Amino acid sequence: MQKFNQASTPSGVRKSALLLLSLGQDQAAEILKHLDDTMLEAVILEMSKIRSISKEERDQVLSEFHSTISELKDGAQGGL
Repeated sequence: MQKFNQASTPSGVRKSALLLLSLGQDQAAEILKHLDDTMLEAVILEMSKIRSISKEERDQVLSEFHSTISELKDGAQGGL
């Protein structure tokens, strides 16, 4: 398993795979439905390579996802 730290930041595909594996099966399936064929294949291949997810990996990926969603939400609200 790849050690997760700042020196070896995972690719977007790997982070996507880690996120999907951290979600429930139904939630992951709902997200996968929206990917194009190329991305779907890449993410599923990466998911198949991951044997386990450390607590550190899961926490980091979920934290980054939460931050990104919060930024998008704040940007969508706009304001002066």
